[in-house]
Amino acid sequence: MGRAELIMVREALEGVVSPTMATTLLFEALEASGRPPPRTIEQMRAFASGPLDHAVRQRLRDEDASQIRDQVDALFARALARSPRTASVEVELDVELDDEEQTDGTETAQMTTVARPVPVVVLTAREEFADRLVLCLGHDRVKTIAVVDDAALSKAVFAYDALVVVLDGASPTSADAAAVAAALRRLPNGATTIVWGSEAAGGATLTKALDRAGAACVPLGRSDGIEPLLDLILSRRSTE
Repeated sequence: MGRAELIMVREALEGVVSPTMATTLLFEALEASGRPPPRTIEQMRAFASGPLDHAVRQRLRDEDASQIRDQVDALFARALARSPRTASVEVELDVELDDEEQTDGTETAQMTTVARPVPVVVLTAREEFADRLVLCLGHDRVKTIAVVDDAALSKAVFAYDALVVVLDGASPTSADAAAVAAALRRLPNGATTIVWGSEAAGGATLTKALDRAGAACVPLGRSDGIEPLLDLILSRRSTE
């Protein structure tokens, strides 16, 4: 199963709900599955008919859920008819950033927006969190790199001109909070730092350390759902 099918699954959702809700459904379904992202057409079909369908039915009206189910079923029927061997083809999950990408961002009074994929750096002990952001938002919307310590964070912030930095307080690394705050001071103007899971012990520690260091951040609790985080990332995409 190639990247095109992944995009079509997301577009099937976006044909019924907003881009943020579509991404939320995918993200929540991946977390609920407790497995790595599906990499074959059979794995994706099982994911769509299981965790994703459950997430859709939990959040949407019956008629909307039925419409999405019909569109996704038709998608897999076409994919299987097109190539019987696609069940053995892996999905590429590219979470590397291109050093040579042009910085075509445009400054606004409040934030920087870009017409290219939004560069996001994630400090987390679980790399799959960053993978899920790419898988759910799409390679056309986000470029994500996951780091596990303050040294790597400092390097990534400098090298990739991140517009969004996500500190995963739900699965924190052993990075020193003061060093993290120092690395974030290297962010370009207009960038946003988000503490995801700010109600958790690790998230609370990071939030307090950033506050003491005078580094602005947006604390987001897991109880608020993934939507606010996705909204902040998607807001960096230029509509022009």
